[in-house]
Amino acid sequence: MKKAIYSLAVFLMLIGCGHTFAQDDKSQTKSMTVVGLQNGRVVAVSQNGKFNVQQNIDRTITRLQATGKSRVTLVYDTVNYINVNCDSKEWKFRNDFIIVKGTTLLIDDADGIAVYEVHLKRNDLQFVNRTRQAEIVYGKPGDEDYQFQADTIIVNSFTATPLETTDNMALHQSIEDARRRLNDAKEQMKKSKEEYKEHIRDLKRKQAGIVEVVSEEYTVPDSSDTAFWNSWDNQYTFDGSEFDTEETEVAEDESEYLDEDWDYYFEDRFSPSFLWAFTNWGDKWYNGLSKLDGAYNLKTSFSSWQLEAQYAVIMTRHFKFLLGVGYESDIYKFSDPLVDIDANGNISNAIDALPNQSYSDFIAINQYFDGTNLNDWSSRLVARYISLPMTIGFRTGNFDIGITALPALAINTRHCGLKHSLYTRNIEHQSVTDVSNSLAPYKIDLRIDMRFHHIGLFLQVATSPLFQSSNQDLYPIKFGFIIK
Repeated sequence: MKKAIYSLAVFLMLIGCGHTFAQDDKSQTKSMTVVGLQNGRVVAVSQNGKFNVQQNIDRTITRLQATGKSRVTLVYDTVNYINVNCDSKEWKFRNDFIIVKGTTLLIDDADGIAVYEVHLKRNDLQFVNRTRQAEIVYGKPGDEDYQFQADTIIVNSFTATPLETTDNMALHQSIEDARRRLNDAKEQMKKSKEEYKEHIRDLKRKQAGIVEVVSEEYTVPDSSDTAFWNSWDNQYTFDGSEFDTEETEVAEDESEYLDEDWDYYFEDRFSPSFLWAFTNWGDKWYNGLSKLDGAYNLKTSFSSWQLEAQYAVIMTRHFKFLLGVGYESDIYKFSDPLVDIDANGNISNAIDALPNQSYSDFIAINQYFDGTNLNDWSSRLVARYISLPMTIGFRTGNFDIGITALPALAINTRHCGLKHSLYTRNIEHQSVTDVSNSLAPYKIDLRIDMRFHHIGLFLQVATSPLFQSSNQDLYPIKFGFIIK
């Protein structure tokens, strides 16, 4: 009987203590104390080892707040619960670190040693905010290392006017996912393009009866990986790991076949070019840089330029044959201020043809130029052509050599011919004399150019005289720069 009475007394005492504790807990703004419960979600507390406590939250949570130095990881889930993790043996958990007021969950940890993993229902949560020293990051379910990844979202502090909503956090995650999917699509597109090109090569090999030995090794990336294309090594990089997009072994007797015309596309074959050069002429095709005497003497001037566009009808690794069309403008500047060109293309000094061979005689005939001097004048011959360049090119690495034949047809416009110009403070005068009948209607020049990458030098000589019936044969020469 006494044992029964003692047992009943102990039972009633325990009930009274529990009631007192509940009343006490309720008085503290209805705080929720995280304890080690015996259910499927809870891990017991160990004061001598790692601290790991997990507790269900059996009410709707619409607002999450972090103060102090709290480190909070927010994870969208189908239930509400909180998990506290800490590796420090010196840290002690207090029941006022985690408080629930109405539908607000408050994490207030002044030390910032533990990590509070908060799982909340996404549809219920409306606002997330923090103080300046607190951290709230957005986690991904099932990832053990998500607490501080690169796609961390830091939400607004209490002092900020607008509060960050969970919709904004979801938008950020959607953007990150879309970026990853876009990278994956780019990788797949590049791989598909290479596979298609290889398929075309296979068909060509089969048509030519070539036996192929091909092996391809590639890895399909996971959709969550981020891919980067390394053009230097011709590889993709996935989170620090690399793999070759394609490894192909080709028989020695097949290597030259892979360089046939079909292996080069329009952008490889098409080549526009610009040429700019010094020009002069001589009495032989090879001595254009040696000056002539009298009225035929020229100033070596940087006044010849050409525009061309060519297409390689034959193209291999080391050889190509190009055809195209071009436009050429040549300006020959005379050393004598005033020269004349007759109907046969003979050039003479205009002053030497006057009675006293002086500029005063010229002024007497042309009163309009009274008060000017002979040195105020300049004379130049302008000739322009439409050309059809034909080039044989050789290349090794980045070094190219081209040998070009340029048949060209002379054109006559109001800007072509012999030009006399006078520029003084009082008079500006320019006259153009048509000399198209004395110029050769067509010509054939030869050119050699040497280029490294796209820039180089060229030398161009004439195979026929500039004028068709002149007493003095004139062979123009050009030396300058080419960009191709």
